[in-house]
Amino acid sequence: MLKLNVNVPTDLSELARRIQDKVRANPELMAAVGSAAEITLRSHFETLNRRPNKRGFHKTNFWAKIESATSMTSSSAKTATVTIADDRFGAKVSGAVITPKSGKALAIPLTDEAYGKWPAQWDKAALQLIPRKGKPPILATIDDNDEIRAQYVLLRRVTTPADPDALPSEHSFWEHVLDEADEYFKSMEL
Repeated sequence: MLKLNVNVPTDLSELARRIQDKVRANPELMAAVGSAAEITLRSHFETLNRRPNKRGFHKTNFWAKIESATSMTSSSAKTATVTIADDRFGAKVSGAVITPKSGKALAIPLTDEAYGKWPAQWDKAALQLIPRKGKPPILATIDDNDEIRAQYVLLRRVTTPADPDALPSEHSFWEHVLDEADEYFKSMEL
């Protein structure tokens, strides 16, 4: 789970300095800012979900699941918290070394047919373990003509790099959030 706190910076622009007292302790403003942060993030994840799968496999709608897990969970007079309640998201933002939770290896799909499925979801007789000298073993299907088709490679760990697109650019994020703050200020008497 990842939590993002949205704080009003102390080095505010000239306009914001004039209204600094109203900004510093304003629960309505922070609720509006938090809501804008949530909407901005959800919109970004929706856009990411429209991209095709990098490996050409069918889509599992990972980013739609991240979007659904995103919500403003609290706001106060000085801060708003937007939570992305999906543990997988942290690996997208920071990168990660992924190891098996149970068992000895990760089953990395090699085909569209295998993508989004656990090996245990296959018919027991469908997958055969094929050891390979000096290489990781594979799980493969063997058809009636004895043709072997690798479905998974078995690895002890996988290192995934950080996805530079996992979060919107700082500029884009703050542009949307500050637009909402601007609308709030327009409604205030200064």
